[in-house]
Amino acid sequence: RLFKLGRMHRARKINFWLKFWHKLSSSERGLVKFAGLLAATCHWMGCIWGFVGTLYRNNLTCRIAMDPDSQLLEEFPEREYFFRDTSHLDFQAPSMMQGHSWIVAFAQVRAGGTSVNPCDPMTLYAVSIYWATMTLTSIGYGDIVPVTVMEYIACIVGMMISSLVWAYVIGAICSLVSSLQYQERLITERLDAFTRMAQANHIPELLRDRALEYIRESRVHQKYMQSIEVANSLSSSLKGAIAEHTSAQYLSSVPIFACLSPAFRRDLIIHLKPFFFERHERINRWGSLCVVQKGLVLVGGALVGPKGHWGEDMILTLQSLRRNLRAKCLTHTMVLALERGDLLALLEKSPKDSWQIRKA
Repeated sequence: RLFKLGRMHRARKINFWLKFWHKLSSSERGLVKFAGLLAATCHWMGCIWGFVGTLYRNNLTCRIAMDPDSQLLEEFPEREYFFRDTSHLDFQAPSMMQGHSWIVAFAQVRAGGTSVNPCDPMTLYAVSIYWATMTLTSIGYGDIVPVTVMEYIACIVGMMISSLVWAYVIGAICSLVSSLQYQERLITERLDAFTRMAQANHIPELLRDRALEYIRESRVHQKYMQSIEVANSLSSSLKGAIAEHTSAQYLSSVPIFACLSPAFRRDLIIHLKPFFFERHERINRWGSLCVVQKGLVLVGGALVGPKGHWGEDMILTLQSLRRNLRAKCLTHTMVLALERGDLLALLEKSPKDSWQIRKA
């Protein structure tokens, strides 16, 4: 029973990470994968580098590997490692210089006089990962270098593999970062294209500034249009459910639609058309229900902000009974509009909702 409880706890953890993973965008998942690739490459390069150095470190003896009755341990009880005496050897005779590796050189030059213990496995692993990271990123401080022929071979293979991995990861990350900033890149391209066009056609500076400001402020409109494009590629039921989740708040403030069926409201939301207006521009959408998504509009002397609406009298059959209110944008404004023709087409397919609209 305890084993089953442990499996359930582990399953919850796996489920949590799966949900977290699926919440990430494809670009973010790609960045996580490349980070894992870099970590795995550094790990295996570091393990091979440490293994090769350990094979030829006979000139370095760790305390744990020495005879407990050794005189050196009694003479130096605080030391963790000892070097073999090579003062009598001829340094120009390669056959005599066996047992020297990068670990021995590191212990003599870098670790000496510090708290770093080259006999500690975790310290050796950290130093090996340090070398692998330097090799992979092509930084190369030069404080850890190969000493034996085998280490030179391992270093060459490591540099060749790491250079390929690094080049691949850098190129892929640049592509992913570019896709993460897709909307900003589109806006920048539109700004640059308009600037070139304005310079070629000698457009006045005041008009040029108005257009550039309009393009910069239209980010929300571009995102909404992109979301519509993505939603249109889905099935009808999915498209309606997603539209209701993202845009139902804009119709919930309209009283005449509160009593309609959920399916009919989903169809209405799908038929909402986005429009973007600049500051001080008049909105001439006669015969349409307009809902403000962003900005501030002056409608018939009243201020209408986000989720506010006007034009609900477009359900009236006689045009003379409708109030053709004048609307003027006080800021850059995005408006969702429902055309009367679209509403009538939907009402023909739903007699029950048609009766509710007639009653309203």
